Amino acid sequence: MQKKPYSKILNSTVLLLVILFVGIVIPGCGVVGSGEGDENGSDNITTLGTRSSISEDEYVITSNDGAQWVDYTPTYDPYPNTAALDLQFITIERDGTNLAVYVTLPADTDGNSLPGPFPAILVQTAYNGSSASMVDESIIKHGYAAVTVDVRGTGQSGGSWDAFGIDEQLDYGETV
Repeated sequence: MQKKPYSKILNSTVLLLVILFVGIVIPGCGVVGSGEGDENGSDNITTLGTRSSISEDEYVITSNDGAQWVDYTPTYDPYPNTAALDLQFITIERDGTNLAVYVTLPADTDGNSLPGPFPAILVQTAYNGSSASMVDESIIKHGYAAVTVDVRGTGQSGGSWDAFGIDEQLDYGETV
């Protein structure tokens, strides 16, 4: 029986923890409100739902009229390399907070980033996006851009961290 290298075990463990976190913790943290509602300062509008309330759609989509779908099926071999761009910042318009953004693009054999556009995978994390790739390199080599954002108050981002707080949730939408 062949032993798995330590990094493979660690990657598997981290993936399992992320899946558990997304499946268990996040659904209980999705309250978004104006602060003018109940005694807790919430009007109980939620996009994720909680144990005490069901989720409600803020925007109801009733048809695909006017939608513009773009088929992304590359007709070429996957890209041979990846290239990480220099650290960038986006400014949240509502309060001026700067969020750190790490972008990794498909690259040629010499590691030079290639011109897009590319479909993007967005990861917003409190675990310092610069410390490790949040998106599997093979996905980038198949023509996707990886965009990782440190949520406010974490990593290189400004502001104060309030795990899944109102400001962080509003940042998610503005970041997209």
